Amino acid sequence: MAQTFSIKDTHKNPLTVDDLLLAMDDLLVYNMDAEDVNDILLAPLDEVDFLSLGVEGLSGRGFHLCYEDEAYKISFATPSTLADWKLGLDFMKLLAKRLDSKIENEEGNIYNSDNINYNYLEDISAGLKSLMEQTSNGDNCIILGINHPMSFNKEMMDSIFAADDPLKAFSLMLTENQNIDAYFVNQQFYKAQEDGKESSDMLALYTLTQDLPTILPLKPEVEFEYEDTIDKDKIVGWEVCLIAINGDEDDIDSFETLGYVDYDDFIARLPKSKYKLIDASYILVDRLDRADLDALLD
Repeated sequence: MAQTFSIKDTHKNPLTVDDLLLAMDDLLVYNMDAEDVNDILLAPLDEVDFLSLGVEGLSGRGFHLCYEDEAYKISFATPSTLADWKLGLDFMKLLAKRLDSKIENEEGNIYNSDNINYNYLEDISAGLKSLMEQTSNGDNCIILGINHPMSFNKEMMDSIFAADDPLKAFSLMLTENQNIDAYFVNQQFYKAQEDGKESSDMLALYTLTQDLPTILPLKPEVEFEYEDTIDKDKIVGWEVCLIAINGDEDDIDSFETLGYVDYDDFIARLPKSKYKLIDASYILVDRLDRADLDALLD
């Protein structure tokens, strides 16, 4: 679910990503690879799929911006945090004022740049009720945060609704989770080998690097971004690749692959003092030194 607003491009000339970022102090793009930064910043928005925008330390899910049908489209996932909405609405006001244009939501309601009287609290509440329903039978529910996914269970939702201000409690919980100072590992998938040839089966891999606090799933599953491209039924193994650093951490030649561990064995061998749950499905693994990594291979 999402709420989307449109601002007609009265200039008929899409702004560049860099121009759009300058509209608000500290605004950042969160779905941009480091190697593509210059190309994306200089590109007009109509040449970019979409931007995930937010402010470091404040945003929980951020907001999305794209360009369609000669209009800027700003979308908020349901539920987003209080800060996500406030930042996104401020951005819309600034953009609408710059374009001398109106703001329109999906229901056809029109707002001007001076005041957007939209009841976003109702949208957050509806989203939280949906999360509560989805977790009521004991299942976990995962939503996409601005930095990484976050998983909710019934216990977490009960604590949110037990708070004096559930919307504030949810916003704080999600924002704190997204701003953990740790590396969230991207999944990698490879064709399995059989008799020296690639098979149709897949191997899934995570990496864990020496001295790097890392967020990993307690039980691995195909992440949302890969669901359309990876057939989970084809995955025959999940592994963790352990990486040591021999020397300068900024020198790629200092990195050494120590070995691979079956994921379930990795979790079983990992000392409980070395990790903690950060939500219903993900753990934060503390900095592990070389001796810690070697012990995981025994």
